[in-house]
Amino acid sequence: MNDRPAERRKFKRVGVYIPIRYRNNVYIATSSQKGGVVRDIGLGGFRLVNEFLPVESKISVEIYIRETDIPILAEASIVWVQKISSSERYCLGVMFTEITYENLTRLRRYIEMKLSMLAA
Repeated sequence: MNDRPAERRKFKRVGVYIPIRYRNNVYIATSSQKGGVVRDIGLGGFRLVNEFLPVESKISVEIYIRETDIPILAEASIVWVQKISSSERYCLGVMFTEITYENLTRLRRYIEMKLSMLAA
């Protein structure tokens, strides 16, 4: 049985393996910056493999799409959580809640480049 909600994405996602840093906005006084790995990404959000965060958690993210680039900065919310079997890690569905036009444009270009590489 699949506990994941039905597919409701508005944007295509591409499979990736890129680093991310995030800070939980609820516990900002005690929260330090943490890292994880983005496994797929689209204009509406991404799938993060990391430690548990509850649904509806608000996080600030820095997504490193290329080693030499300035990270894409955004605010986001956890929309679903699924434990990875035989692991202490979780897959987290993350939706962007605030992202600047500039960062969205950079993300769009990155996704288009990845999609064109897949089509070649």
